[in-house]
Amino acid sequence: MQRIITKNWLRLSLIFLVSFGISLTIASAARTMIFPAQPAEEETDPQLEISTTENNTVKVPEFQTTIDSWLTKLPEDTEVGIAIYDLDVATPIASSNANTVLPNDSFGRWLMSYDGYRQIALGLATAEELLASDYYAEYSLADCLEANLTNNNSVCTSALNSDSARQTRIDALLNERGLMQTNYTAHTTTAYELGEFLQSSWNDPDLPETYRESLHSAIANQNLSDGFTVLDSPENDKTYLIVVLKNKEEDASLDVSLEMLLELLKNTVLIV
Repeated sequence: MQRIITKNWLRLSLIFLVSFGISLTIASAARTMIFPAQPAEEETDPQLEISTTENNTVKVPEFQTTIDSWLTKLPEDTEVGIAIYDLDVATPIASSNANTVLPNDSFGRWLMSYDGYRQIALGLATAEELLASDYYAEYSLADCLEANLTNNNSVCTSALNSDSARQTRIDALLNERGLMQTNYTAHTTTAYELGEFLQSSWNDPDLPETYRESLHSAIANQNLSDGFTVLDSPENDKTYLIVVLKNKEEDASLDVSLEMLLELLKNTVLIV
């Protein structure tokens, strides 16, 4: 009797296991039909993101190395202040003695022209108004502002400088920009402050495009011996402002050295 019960129990257990397995298979197939498998989301490769970012980064030329090397070749009694700017950025990307106060005659003329352009833009002066004359010509305000940027026209400079209100506005402008080491009447400034002024003027949204273009053209045509110029880098679509002030305004050998520096900086841009 006991053997019969055991056999029946084993038979029932086997039937149950087989039936359960079939039920699981049917249920799994039905679930797949009702809820199709979704494609797995692609994971972003972190390294790929880093590589993409790095490829889009503009490489900055090694200006600091170039100017440091150039400085070692100058006579010991020569003092220069250097500041190099990416004209899209408000801080120097390379510098040396940039906060040292040094003479520069160009800055005063540029301040006068910039003030004149602002006055015209604000409607407080007229570009066509007669400002000065000599034996050869009459000069409107616009004529004098442009001449003041591109050459030292003594007639225009005297006429612009004789306006006491202009001098007051320039003092206010220097305070407004925080250019506290620049002395307009003494013709002294620092490479940092001259660079700050030129960089902000280059992108000044308050100046009409025509006047901004006049500033751009004048800066580009300036000799480094006058204190500043620009270098274009088509490879990374950048324009760099080079400011160099020196303690010897009239020094032919130093001017030759400045020409060498400019060539070295051009080569530095080319190898980016």
